[in-house]
Amino acid sequence: MERRLTTVFWCGKFLLLDENFPLCWMGRVTPAKPALFRWPPYSPDLTPCDFFLWGYLKSRIYRTQPANLNELRERIVNEFQFQVLPEAMVIRSIDSYARRLEICLEVEGRSVERSYGN
Repeated sequence: MERRLTTVFWCGKFLLLDENFPLCWMGRVTPAKPALFRWPPYSPDLTPCDFFLWGYLKSRIYRTQPANLNELRERIVNEFQFQVLPEAMVIRSIDSYARRLEICLEVEGRSVERSYGN
């Protein structure tokens, strides 16, 4: 039953995207829904939130294993409510954006090391 609910959820998500953003989103290809855009196979995490922030927050949230889902939620909320990132960390993250884009172009979109030479 769980698998069926997941399928229904995904179908609903696709329908929602199609209705609200026609011809403007990338996603999985199905026989009934050919791709308008193909998701890049090795798309590197380029934006500061993708390559840095989520990993940083995850490392703080999972310092120890949460006892249950409620504790996990509480930790996530607390990190977003009370976390102040050091300014220098944010500036380094943003400043390295141009270099990550250059590397992506140099390797023609192929897989890139996550360190990006920072």
